[in-house]
Amino acid sequence: MRQVAYLQEMNRDARSTEHKKGLCKFTTREMYLVFCVVCYYLVCIFVTVRVLLYYVCIAVLHTLVAGLLARSQYPERSATGHLGTGFSSFPCV
Repeated sequence: MRQVAYLQEMNRDARSTEHKKGLCKFTTREMYLVFCVVCYYLVCIFVTVRVLLYYVCIAVLHTLVAGLLARSQYPERSATGHLGTGFSSFPCV
C-alpha cells in the first residue's frame, strides 16, 4: 500500500511539473538553435535583396548614361544652322 501511495504521489508530482512547463517542451539549446537558424535566414534574405537592388541600380544607371551619350552625339538640330528648311551643305542629301 505504501508503494502504491508513493507511486501515485510521484505520478501527481510529475503531472504538476509537466503542467507548469506548459506547451513549450523545447530545451534551451533547441530554442537557441532555432533562433540562430532564423537569424541566418533573415541575414541571407537581407543580403540577397541588397545585392539585387545594387545590380538593378547599376543597370538603370548604365542605361541612362548610354542614352545620354547617344543623344549628345546626335544633336536635334542640323549642323548647318538651317533648321527645317531642307537645305543641306552636302550634295546628294
